[in-house]
Amino acid sequence: MLKVLHTGDWHIGSFPGPEVGGQNARFQDICRCLDFQAMYAEEHRPDLIVVSGDIFHQARVWSDRGLRESRTAIDHIRRLSNVAPTVVLRGTPNHDSEEQFEMLTTAFYGDDSVSVVTEPEVLHIHTYHGQHVDVACIPGFDRGVHRAAHPGLSREEETQVFTDELAKVVLGLKAQCEPGVTSILSTHFTVPGCNMESGQTALFAQFEPVIYPDTLKAADFDLVALGHIHRPQQLPEAGRAVFYCGSITGLNFNDEGQPRGFYIHDIDDDGEAWSEYVETPYREFETIRLGEDDVRAMLIAERVVVPDRLKGKIVRVLYTCSDETNKAFNKAVLQKIFKANDLVFRELFVARPHVFLNASHPLAGRDSVSMEELAPYPYLSYIQGDHNAFYFSEEIFSTLVRSKNIRVTDRATLFNLLIGLNGYTVCSGVIDQKLNGASIIAVPLQKEGDMHIGLLTHKQTHLSRLGKAYVEALERYIAGQVGEKTVKSAE
Repeated sequence: MLKVLHTGDWHIGSFPGPEVGGQNARFQDICRCLDFQAMYAEEHRPDLIVVSGDIFHQARVWSDRGLRESRTAIDHIRRLSNVAPTVVLRGTPNHDSEEQFEMLTTAFYGDDSVSVVTEPEVLHIHTYHGQHVDVACIPGFDRGVHRAAHPGLSREEETQVFTDELAKVVLGLKAQCEPGVTSILSTHFTVPGCNMESGQTALFAQFEPVIYPDTLKAADFDLVALGHIHRPQQLPEAGRAVFYCGSITGLNFNDEGQPRGFYIHDIDDDGEAWSEYVETPYREFETIRLGEDDVRAMLIAERVVVPDRLKGKIVRVLYTCSDETNKAFNKAVLQKIFKANDLVFRELFVARPHVFLNASHPLAGRDSVSMEELAPYPYLSYIQGDHNAFYFSEEIFSTLVRSKNIRVTDRATLFNLLIGLNGYTVCSGVIDQKLNGASIIAVPLQKEGDMHIGLLTHKQTHLSRLGKAYVEALERYIAGQVGEKTVKSAE
């Protein structure tokens, strides 16, 4: 009997949330789950440990974070390898960078108990009890590498070519496995038919290669240990023992109501497998919904009472109320934050809601557009950073549910997607064609709401001479724009 601990999608890194004891609370959540996993392994002594990719959350981080996250990964892998031979697979490049895995490779150089895998290969492993097992490994997809070998293809053509090649790799690795020896496939790809945790994953999967269930059936591995999809599950239509281990802890509100942990697979000499899912001490996500009366009560009380059942959970609040109450609620929250931090808000102007569109967008010729008309098109918004909250969102109406939502980190990417995907973003309508060209236009949005745009400064901070000159220039420009609009309206 071979006992395999199957884990992956650790996503070691920091997430939006508070700091506790000088450390990101969400990072501590991950460490707590990893520690539980290591203690479980030390107690139950699996014969083999397979880590199916996405060790890290972000491929590019500042050096202090990068060192802390790499050290966390190395320490945990070392604890696991003290129990059993450990295979560590690189996931997708946006999570597991080449540099991060070079560090892992260096850290475990000469250590036969750890295999850090960055290229497709078959590992012929002998467990600490003398069992022989073949582990075929296919790291996550790096489009740049494959694109260089197949230039000039469309996205759809690329996806099909890469999918066909991936099937050949799966079957080719199986052919390298020794007959009569337990064979395991560890890989980090989507298998069509799996239960995805969000529509976002489904959107991205349209342009990434996949491993079809028929390919896995034909390869007939004794165990397929998958990473990439964060919902733990078995795929019986893809073979005898095909499993996604899921993420080790909750990562976002797409994970609400889902278990988090890892699998233990027992494989007998005939290739039959029995599997058990082990939950980690992850923090649950929960959404609470408030109505008009709830919001008014909070405004009157100037406080929020947290029910006992929510303590310790990661909670978001979705509320519905009148525009008037909504404005009062948001304003009250922000003013309280400003006061607590000795900040002063100086309003420059009030803008009505607009959307930025590609100049050739099907809705570009309208005098105004509605949310209903925009629904078929991707909504683009900025990732807000480590201290995210909808109160701080750059876009108004950020809490509205949209079927297509793409988050970006920079203005250039947002504008490129506006043009390339006929997307849109909600904005103030202020745009300078001298800076941005004529390809992006602003169209009024048919929805009530105001954007109060101004300066936020600290009470103890005084603007420099250049700062004052800049603000004065802004005020002159704004006064000119308002005056011009007033004249046009009178005409």
